[in-house]
Amino acid sequence: MNTTIQKFTLFFTTFLLACPVGHAAEQDNWYLANEWHVSDAKGVAYYEDNATGIGQIYIANGGSTSAKISVFDLNGSLHRDIVIANSRYYAYDLAIDSNGTLYIGERYAVTCLENDGTFKWRIGKGNTSISNYGSSGSGDGEFNHAKGIAVHPSSGEVFVAEEQNRRVQVFDKDGNFIRKFGSNGTAPGQLQSVIDLAFLKDGRLVVSDNKKLHWFNADGTFIKRTADFDPYYVSVSHTGLIFAYDKTQGTYKGSLFDAEGDYISTLGIHSVHHRVRSVFTPSGDFIDSYNDKIRIWKRAYRTKGLPVRNIIPQPAVRGITQRAGTNIIDLDFEIVDSDDANATVGILAAQDGAFNDTSKWILPQTWVDGTGSKIGTPIATNQVHRVSWNVKPDWPDSTGTLKFEIICHDARRTAPVDLHFLTLPLPDGNLTISRSPLKDSDFKNYVKFLLSTGQPGLSIDSNGSIVLAGSPPPNGFTQYVFTNCGASGRFGPTWTEANASYLGTNLEGNVSMSAQGIQEWTVPETGTYVIEALGARGGDNSHHAPTKKPGFGSYCKGKFIFNQGDVLKILVGQMGSSSNSDSGGGGGGGGTFVVDSQQNPILIAGGGGGPGSSHGLDGSDKSQGLNGVSGYTGGTNGNGGAGHDHRHGGGGFSTNGIGGNPTNGGQSFLNGGLGSNRGNGNEGGFGGGGGAISNQAGGGGGYSGGGSSMIGAGGGGSYNSDVNGTVFFGANGYHGKVVITSLSSVANLARSLDVTIYKPSGAVGWALQDMLSQIDTAYRYATSEEVQKAREAATAGGVNQWTAKRPIQPRNLPNKVNEYGFDTGDHGTRAWWVVQE
Repeated sequence: MNTTIQKFTLFFTTFLLACPVGHAAEQDNWYLANEWHVSDAKGVAYYEDNATGIGQIYIANGGSTSAKISVFDLNGSLHRDIVIANSRYYAYDLAIDSNGTLYIGERYAVTCLENDGTFKWRIGKGNTSISNYGSSGSGDGEFNHAKGIAVHPSSGEVFVAEEQNRRVQVFDKDGNFIRKFGSNGTAPGQLQSVIDLAFLKDGRLVVSDNKKLHWFNADGTFIKRTADFDPYYVSVSHTGLIFAYDKTQGTYKGSLFDAEGDYISTLGIHSVHHRVRSVFTPSGDFIDSYNDKIRIWKRAYRTKGLPVRNIIPQPAVRGITQRAGTNIIDLDFEIVDSDDANATVGILAAQDGAFNDTSKWILPQTWVDGTGSKIGTPIATNQVHRVSWNVKPDWPDSTGTLKFEIICHDARRTAPVDLHFLTLPLPDGNLTISRSPLKDSDFKNYVKFLLSTGQPGLSIDSNGSIVLAGSPPPNGFTQYVFTNCGASGRFGPTWTEANASYLGTNLEGNVSMSAQGIQEWTVPETGTYVIEALGARGGDNSHHAPTKKPGFGSYCKGKFIFNQGDVLKILVGQMGSSSNSDSGGGGGGGGTFVVDSQQNPILIAGGGGGPGSSHGLDGSDKSQGLNGVSGYTGGTNGNGGAGHDHRHGGGGFSTNGIGGNPTNGGQSFLNGGLGSNRGNGNEGGFGGGGGAISNQAGGGGGYSGGGSSMIGAGGGGSYNSDVNGTVFFGANGYHGKVVITSLSSVANLARSLDVTIYKPSGAVGWALQDMLSQIDTAYRYATSEEVQKAREAATAGGVNQWTAKRPIQPRNLPNKVNEYGFDTGDHGTRAWWVVQE
């Protein structure tokens, strides 16, 4: 799933805006796996024995008086030495054919050996015996610095690049001269100081000199060349990647090109001298040889990550126009997708905002000219579509700035979020885990997609917030929804308000109160119940939104068995009061409490902290209240948070928050749960929210109260007596809520609450496990131990990690990965890896 955003300003004139398109591309990364010392190391080749399949590294090495080939395994252990001669100028390069035969390019000669070192032939000017230097020559079969050598992948012909003769000579496998091509000069087809050559998989030859890369057919026909960039030695992978050095920026850097010579990226790991020889293995690993050192760079991500990928679709706005004299906008867009013929599209708009928590959302519904048929149904990719929207019915303001967001879901995506799985070999068995974690943006996009494609149970309220109102529960389920009953501020609803609010629902006449705001409900029958609770958000600051945002309330969910006649006490948290003053400030949100008749907590969702000179903090997913930002500490073990004369801590379950004037902050649940009031300042919300004045911030209520602060207050802590239950922070931007669902069978638990609770635009943490259950019952969240094992999959006991230089677009793929492409970056606490069982 992917989105694109386009801004459009309505002044009842015509505008046309274009959105550039990026294209998804593969990514190659290498990390240094091993290195060792080899004196006078030069040419390097890799050969896998046809019989055993074992790969070995062959290094041409030796100085001006001797030459040999050293054979190593991939761990750097010397397997054997093949002595070429004891009286020989440098062996520059070597190549190995499919039978393991060795071809060695020297200063004045070319030598051929069997793989065991048995001499086959040697050619060059003058005495070509095995113990003779030879001499410089320019005739056929003569050489002057044979710097590069390669074997044609199908014909077996041997191609030799001569630096000083500026040409390429071709020989058969027995050393007989066949042809030559190239000459000294700067015209197309001519060469300068020929250094190296390598074959592409289609049989074309890439020749490098100290100025360009040149493409030839095997018969010597010139094809093309690059502009000047000083490539020197060149190597080619089995997939057609070309590696060469580039000095266009003044220093040599290893650069990657495609088979046509188009630049892909600079590989910062190869920041050494240009005279590095290199070779790719069939699996894409990279081996280089220079300056008495051999290095093996393991290739990752593409080879071990996803050999077959589903390309992410890319929405692109091609144009936006307003029809002259009308309220109709024509929106032209395209879904760029190279491997899917169609995709499903939804469109949202936001008024004068940046698609953030404070945006006023607009759901276009009044489509005209029959264009609404393109929304929520598969449409063709890679072509431009037009939809026409009559703005006025859906947007009464109809003047100002709109931002459009196109959300698309391609034909092969069966999951609502983007999951790419890797199977990692672990000491105790393979683990199939998502490469990257799920984040807030994944679930935000899914909610937007459901809303914009007309899925039931979602709407936009009068404030422009997305509401997941909850579709009717499935057959066999009964739900009871407890709200704040229209109350706001530091006092909870009265029994009269609650009774009026629940008229016509299954709670009518079934809620009582022994203390204002604490609703008491009697369990109607023995059975299993799922309880969900949302804490309230802190007070807002409309003068500074969105730069001073309130903290959001937490979400808790658990499964419990109750007996008929059990009484539950329910306190639904209310938002802290808001401020529109220039100095800022806001009250803390109230926590939401579900408690049994013996005053034992069952489920408590912390409220969000109020904003001060900066943001408030979300309610916590832990039992401890959060500290105020650079301020007073949150409470622990059910106690209230710390505060000050101008700002109050949030109340906990057992004790009140701390204040200064008056003495108490937000009241605890056991003391009635009132929000605190700091004189003429902002009240804390019912449920223990702390109050504040001026630019101060009150702490959120919860199991343990949040600490207060000038900058931004801490959120209240949460509590779940179901050890297998769920707690997420940052889930609610409104008053609290409690939803109790009676289950007809435990087997239906996983899908009991698909979309049932209030969800404003910025909230994400609600019911992630419910959303995951919609993907596939074979998925679950990974444990912290499994994530750590995945991080260490390449190297037991450690993280074999490197930084990816070229993340794929449009998705923000990992910046740090291990050998298998698993995301090893630090994502904080708001990230969830998924395991496929």
